[in-house]
Parts: sequence; C-alpha cells; structure tokens
Amino acid sequence: MASEAAANLHSGSGYLNAPMEVLEAFSWAIEIGYAAALQDVRRGKFDTDIQEWRPDLLEGE
Repeated sequence: MASEAAANLHSGSGYLNAPMEVLEAFSWAIEIGYAAALQDVRRGKFDTDIQEWRPDLLEGE
C-alpha cells in the first residue's frame, strides 16, 4: 500500500527528469513518510480527530 501511494505521489511531483539517485531518494522518503503515517493510524493517533473530519462515519451507531 505504501509503495503504491509513494508511486502516485512521485509521479505527480514533477521530478521525473531528475538524476536516478535523486529519484530513488525522493521515492524512499515518500514511502517512509507514508508508512509512518500508516503506523500512526494503526496506533489510533487520529481516532479522536476522525469524528471531526468524518462525522458521517459514526452516524447510525
């Protein structure tokens, strides 16, 4: 999941003509950041914020 998200961000970045070393570093940075964000979600870091961002998710409970 992180690899696909990183590829999507990378392809839209405008750095496609940069040297290969720069592209690899940029791609790794995106993937690491995305994976870290997924960890935060899994740990519940945003649970209290979800109601504010998406109140429709909890309707009908």
